[in-house]
Amino acid sequence: MLIVSSSVFAGNDEVNRANRLFDKGEYDQAALLYSQALKDNKNTDLINYNLGTALYKKGEYKQAIDALSQSLKAKEVAAKGYYNLGNANYKLGAQEEKENIDQAIAHVENALSNYQQVIHDDAKDKDAVYNYDLAKKKLEELKKEKETNFKERLDFIDRYVEWIKATPNKVWSKQHKDFIDSAFQKS
Repeated sequence: MLIVSSSVFAGNDEVNRANRLFDKGEYDQAALLYSQALKDNKNTDLINYNLGTALYKKGEYKQAIDALSQSLKAKEVAAKGYYNLGNANYKLGAQEEKENIDQAIAHVENALSNYQQVIHDDAKDKDAVYNYDLAKKKLEELKKEKETNFKERLDFIDRYVEWIKATPNKVWSKQHKDFIDSAFQKS
């Protein structure tokens, strides 16, 4: 991941210091300085690109997506912005895989769209083509996992219904009463 170089920000000490911190791997400090520079600078699209890239490096993918999305108007960084936006969407999708499969799918679909934009502008961009293929496989995996989870839930419901039908009311009522009582005792 690259940032916009200092030459673009001649005379802007805050951005230039942030760039140096970024180069040293000090992404927390760099992100802070980029955020401050956004308040006083005309090149907000370029600063948003650098901020988004720093946030990505910190693993703050949701915030990186916000900043990188704001940077896409700048022609100087549009291709890199879409590429980095694709990476951030992919990573966020992977993060959300266990907690919210629908959100994960949406983010990976966004990543595919971002990579497609890069490939549309430069079909020879091997990194974008590679990441597009990777995201496409990930999307297939996520959709398959969602389908499997749904089938497992339906299977559980079927087995639970059969258990209810086969269990005498007295046994069923006592087990559920004990379960409900234990749930209220915990709260």
